[in-house]
Order: sequence, then C-alpha cells, then structure tokens
Amino acid sequence: MSGLFGIIEAGKQSLFAQQSALQILNHNVANAGNPAYTRQRVLLGARSILGEMGLPQSGGVQILGVQRITDHFLLGRVTRAQGEYGEQSALRASYDLMELAFGEPVDTSLGETGLGDDLRSFLDSWQLTLNPDGGGDSSDLAPVILENARSLAQRFRSLSTSLLDQAEGTREDIELRLQESNRLLEDIASINGQILEASMGDSARSDLIDSRQQSLLQLAQLTGCRWEEGERGDVRVLLGSRTLLDGRSAGRLSLETSPDSEARIPGSVLKLEGQDFALDLPAGEISGMMEALNVRLPEMLARVDRMAAAIVEHANRIHQEADGAPGGGIDIFSGTDASTIELNSVLEGNPDLLSTAGVLEDGSTIAEAFYALHDMAMDADSNQSLESYYASTIGELGAKSAMAASFASSSLRTLEGVEQRLASVSGVSLDEELANMMMVQTAFQASSRVISVVDEMLDTLLSTV
Repeated sequence: MSGLFGIIEAGKQSLFAQQSALQILNHNVANAGNPAYTRQRVLLGARSILGEMGLPQSGGVQILGVQRITDHFLLGRVTRAQGEYGEQSALRASYDLMELAFGEPVDTSLGETGLGDDLRSFLDSWQLTLNPDGGGDSSDLAPVILENARSLAQRFRSLSTSLLDQAEGTREDIELRLQESNRLLEDIASINGQILEASMGDSARSDLIDSRQQSLLQLAQLTGCRWEEGERGDVRVLLGSRTLLDGRSAGRLSLETSPDSEARIPGSVLKLEGQDFALDLPAGEISGMMEALNVRLPEMLARVDRMAAAIVEHANRIHQEADGAPGGGIDIFSGTDASTIELNSVLEGNPDLLSTAGVLEDGSTIAEAFYALHDMAMDADSNQSLESYYASTIGELGAKSAMAASFASSSLRTLEGVEQRLASVSGVSLDEELANMMMVQTAFQASSRVISVVDEMLDTLLSTV
C-alpha cells in the first residue's frame, strides 16, 4: 500500500506502537518500589517500505517484542554472593551460640564464672590443706573440696548439654531450610511449566521470569545453587554437577544420618530423594549449618569430653593412691566424658572418705599432687595442661568466631555492592521513565498530527474530483 492511505497506515501503526510503549512505561512506574521487578521496554523496529515480491508498502514501525533490562553477568555474581553470604552468616551464628555455651569471657564484676574458673577452684581448694594455720583443720576442708568437685562436674555436664542441644537445634534448622528449598524448587518448576506452555504477552512472561528469579536467588542463598536458562525460557538448577531441577521436574532434598555414625553428634548427609549419593553443597546457609553440625560442634564437644576424661582419670588416680586418714582409696568422680562426669555418690553422703592429708607413693601429699595438675600434661597425647588446653580451646573458638564474623561482613558488603550495581541496570528510574514518557507522548502527538494532515489532504483531493 502506498500513497496517502499508506501514510495513514504507517501513522496508525505508530499510534499502536506508542500506546504499547506507554503501557510498558506505566507498568515500570507502577513497580518502581518493587525490588524484585526488572524494568522492561518495548523493542521497536522499522517496517520496510518494500513488501512481498518487492512491492512498495507503507513502511513505518513495528513492535518486535518486550525486553527485560538486566545484566546476566551481574545476576550471576549476585547468585554467588547470595550463597557465600548465606554460608558465612550461618557459620557466624553457630559460633555465636558456641561462645554463649562456654560463657567466655566471663564478667567477674557480676560474679560470673566459667569452666576454667571452676577447674582452677577445684585444684586450688587442695592448696588450703597445705596451710592449715590459714584454713583450719584439713578435715574441715573436705566439704569445700567436694562442693568444688560437684560444681566442676555440673559445669562439664551443662556445657555438654548445651553443645548437644545446639547440634539438635542445628539439625532442626537444616530440616526447615530443606523444606523451604523444596518449596522453592516446586515453585520454580511450576513457573517453568507456565513459561513453556502458556500463551502470553512478552510483558507477562517477563513478570513470570522476575518471580522465578526471586525464588532462584532465595534458593541460592540456602543451597549455593546455580542455574542455566534454556532456549525456550525454562531453567535448569544445578548443585555442582548434580541436577536439582530440569524443566518441570524437580528433585527433593532430604537430610539423613550416617548409618555408621556412633558419635554423640552423629554425622549427617544431604541427599536427593530416590538417590544414594551424598550432595556436597558449594555454599549457602545449609552448607554452613552442615559444617557446624558435622565438624565444628563435634570438635568442640570432643575437646570438652577430653578435658572431662582427663580430670576424671587424674583425680581418681591420685585419690586411689592416697594413703592415710581420713579416707582415700576410692574414686572422686564417676563417668567417662563431659555428659556423664559426676561426683562419686559415695562421697556425696560420706565426705569423711575424702582424703585431704594422704601421701602418694612418690612421697608427695595428695594436696601437692592435685595442685601439680595446674602444670601437668593433660594426657599422653598432649603436652598441654588442663588449664592451657582449655585456654587454647577458648582462643581457637574466639579466633574462628571472629573470622566467621569477618567473612560474613565481607560477603554481605560484596552482596550489597553487586545488588546495587544490578539495581542500577535493572531497577526502575522514575526520571528515565518520565523522559521516555515525554518522548512517547511527543511521538504519539506527531503521528496523530500526520494522520490529521493526510485526512485534510484526502478531503481536499475528494472535493476536487
């Protein structure tokens, strides 16, 4: 079509194109405060003035589609940063709880004490028997020593219980996050299906992709996953080389206890339901929690158990060797680790059975032998004393906690930085939208004016015929 009618046709197409552009601009403005929204724009292309077989046509403009304005490189960086931050924040939270369990450093102004204080009090209480002029009859000190022993055993059990409770709480938190991950996988699979099947406009399709992208980012923070987009717009979700989701088919994550684990904090593994291999998460909150559950908490509990076993072994050996009234020849503690250590029930009702003035085979007094534990090697596998081993445990815990906090802060800054960069590309700028709106309005008015002028020309032409 050419001539005046062709100009009218081109003007009409221009009006339709500007109307569509205005609808998308309105959609952008309406979602200016929505952080999950990716701005859109109408893609326009020139319509050739040559039609089929080289015949002339009206030309003008045509709508090529609606484009989501994003940066795939930045989006991938946000995804990785989400996983890194999720992992480090989970580790930091775990270390914070462990530090609360140990209660170090204590606030002495409030009368607080920790395991290290109780250990020193128990060993120091024997020193009083070496100075009867200052402490009275050594036999009168037995109740004091037993009370310190009871307090020490209770502190060990309390610390063991706190670590075991934290492990159980971590396991429950992992289960909850796995439920959330499975829900997100189902949502993503559902949106994949809608994108593959539904007949919709490009703008509605972009909104679905935005919704799916938010679910994917949440899943990345939980699991450290990544995804690949297919030619038809669906995505495949991966954990390393393992496929979690492909098109409409989504797997389910589950937590299982290692069948050969007999530890007090049993090892746990992540699996895809219906498959036997264990999943190794590259990052994410669940990865940080799994590290705390399988590595960090068992390490701390093993250290506490080792200390409890050492104090039981040394205290019982010394008191068994003690010769002389009163008491001696029996165990002070029962139990084998931090969860079972207790003051011997026999001594509970018979403090006179505690030897406070006995002599050991090497000629040292029982008080001297107990006080020597301040500096004696804890066990055959360590050249550290009980106190120095405890101090190194607290120091290591504090160092790892500080490192986790530093990594969490650093990963958060990285995440916020790349999110801001992505928002500068994908987010809605009201100033930019207003400028585009004025351009659309001007183009619409100009096209309308062209049609009006052609209409006047046609009236003039018809009046002359």
